[in-house]
Amino acid sequence: MLPPMTAEGALPPGIHQAPLGEIVAEFGESNPVRREMARRLRQILETTKGTGELRRAFVWGSFVTAKPEPADVDLMLVMSTEFRSERCPPSARQVFDGEAAQRSLGATVLWTREDVPPGLLNAFLEQWQIDRSGQRRGIVEVLL
Repeated sequence: MLPPMTAEGALPPGIHQAPLGEIVAEFGESNPVRREMARRLRQILETTKGTGELRRAFVWGSFVTAKPEPADVDLMLVMSTEFRSERCPPSARQVFDGEAAQRSLGATVLWTREDVPPGLLNAFLEQWQIDRSGQRRGIVEVLL
């Protein structure tokens, strides 16, 4: 279960785990912009799950805040060690191309393989908990 938002409209610092349904209920239903962001999030996760190689997924940024109209969805996908984006069907390949994902999916998608050094992944996760004003906020790990 996701914790209550802070007075600033963010999740408290830390990595909070939740199933996709809870994430969508909390952040993706209040207005048309948020419903569109939730649709994009679902689409990306369905596409990456379809590869059979998605291991973890994290969501951060304005989508998981109280901001009324987030500009996009920010995601980090952790794929299996064997995963190779070039072997994906073209419909899935755009998820793993940062520019294509931003242009066609309206999402910032970063990805790595599960054999990334834990310290490096943790450094990224720590960095994404800092907003543009330097304040710490929470991010969400999608329970797959």
